[in-house]
Amino acid sequence: MKTIAEHMEELGLEAREIDYRKLSKLYGNDVKSRREEDLRREADFETGLGRVQPRHIDLLRKAVEEALVKEADEINGEFPIISTFDALQLAKTAFKKNSRDVGLSNLVTFLERKWEKNKSANLITADLLKMKDHFKRSYPKSAAKEVIEEFSKKGYSTLPVADLCAIADKIRSQDDFDYYIKEAGLHTNNPFARKARRFILGIVNGEESEEENL
Repeated sequence: MKTIAEHMEELGLEAREIDYRKLSKLYGNDVKSRREEDLRREADFETGLGRVQPRHIDLLRKAVEEALVKEADEINGEFPIISTFDALQLAKTAFKKNSRDVGLSNLVTFLERKWEKNKSANLITADLLKMKDHFKRSYPKSAAKEVIEEFSKKGYSTLPVADLCAIADKIRSQDDFDYYIKEAGLHTNNPFARKARRFILGIVNGEESEEENL
């Protein structure tokens, strides 16, 4: 079986600058849902319900996804997913629409407490996994689970992660940070640049999941 890097290169994606094992859990649920959809489509086709056989690119992408899932146990739990501030805004927006949802209420309270403690902090992969497990068990009917899924979809995954990881890998000092950020044009105050800098700092500084009561 081909390596993830080989599959990515065939898909026209950059695979040299980043260890995709660090990202495997980040996209784990999306991978699972797409894989279930692929299996459904294949079953429909075999029973005559499907009209179009899966494209080669779909099958290749599926192979990549399966390889990512296989390597999920080797994940780096310190990989930043979303800033605590952005996660809090998503949770607040959802709670305004459903103010009777106890799970959402607790999620907002938890994120507010975490943000007040450190306003520049991120939610890392380990945090996200703990939160997903907690709210799934404690509030099975709450929309909190769906909001937590949004964290990975609307967080740093919207950035050119591989390029930013490559920049972070060069940074060893504050001078390095200032130089490479300016060289990449990320020194401005627009939303994209601010978000990119937060992600890079999260990679450079490293963050650990704290034992906090949800």
